[in-house]
Amino acid sequence: MVEWDKKATKAFEALKEALCSNPVLVVPDFEKEFIVQTDASEVGLGAVLSQELKAITLLYQQRHCVLLGYLIFLSSLLFLCEVPLDPPNQYGSILNMSSPVTLSPWNHNCSSEPPFLVILVTSEPYSFIVRKAIRSTWAKNRVVAGKPVLIIFLLGSFPGSSIQQVALAAEDRVYGDVLQRDFVDSYYNLTLKTLMGLQWVAQACPGASYVFKTDSDVFVNIQRLLPLLLRRATHTHLYTGRVSLEGEPVRNPNSKYYVSKTEFPFDYYPPFCSGTGYVLSMDLVWDILTVSPTVREIKLEDVFIGMCLNTLGVQPSYLSSVQVFYNYMVPFHPCPYSLLVTSHGLRPAQLHWAQKAVERVSRDRCFQEQLADLNVMGEI
Repeated sequence: MVEWDKKATKAFEALKEALCSNPVLVVPDFEKEFIVQTDASEVGLGAVLSQELKAITLLYQQRHCVLLGYLIFLSSLLFLCEVPLDPPNQYGSILNMSSPVTLSPWNHNCSSEPPFLVILVTSEPYSFIVRKAIRSTWAKNRVVAGKPVLIIFLLGSFPGSSIQQVALAAEDRVYGDVLQRDFVDSYYNLTLKTLMGLQWVAQACPGASYVFKTDSDVFVNIQRLLPLLLRRATHTHLYTGRVSLEGEPVRNPNSKYYVSKTEFPFDYYPPFCSGTGYVLSMDLVWDILTVSPTVREIKLEDVFIGMCLNTLGVQPSYLSSVQVFYNYMVPFHPCPYSLLVTSHGLRPAQLHWAQKAVERVSRDRCFQEQLADLNVMGEI
């Protein structure tokens, strides 16, 4: 747990005074929420006060003239400059995966050392701070349980902002883990984004054993996931996650998850795993890419993956006798977080807390506490 002490209060007051003393770029609405984003490294310091994705004011102090300092500076400017570009493809079809690749991951060695697990994280072009938090928390270890792990961020394009694309290119030069194609980065293109990631794995890392797809606001406990995968007798024919059986389409047009009768005419979806985190063995990745052009298109990516596998006669399975995939935010406590695989809805600061909690707690002790709780409830 992060403790807010006198030193933290003093630092926050200094930050607040500095931000309030800067020129205002946009007149704020004091009835709406303000967001302060900060970033720091050995080469630079930055802070942005924003509201509804528009910068109100910013601070930047470069300590050393190197690429990462430039990257911090560019990331601070994402919503200040909007220079017209040729607009990216608006909404892509899964039947047309030919949109140009803008950025491609380079920081991997799939040919000589295929990863056991490739993690695909859907992200947005402007979410550098979130990606930085992921890289420094649950995705920081590239070898887990003796097995190589590769993390790739999946992005579309953001219309009308060339400074943002320059920032992304700089970010990719530093980290080499961004895959971006020229289509609008939108919730409604999530199916296309996910298929883009699966296609890249199949082409660049065909020797991988598993692919894990997740979202950028999810805490992933790789130290828990890897042993569960390694204990399987074979590394094929696996589709697992938070299983949904007989999920009903949302017919309310005002809902983010609205699906019309034209898009999906049936009363229930086939069984599928929540898009907050699901595992596919590599053989099923190939099968999905083969069958996907023949499956009815739907914007709900997790449902679409379930539809593809249902066409092949593949149903979701359970990786553990107890639930380990959560599509909501699990209340913060070290033991539950050491035993789960996913918890959904976390902000960057919460990702740091969860990772520290997992690293410090004894998983064996937590297992014993969990068994004792189940025994009391009569479940064992």
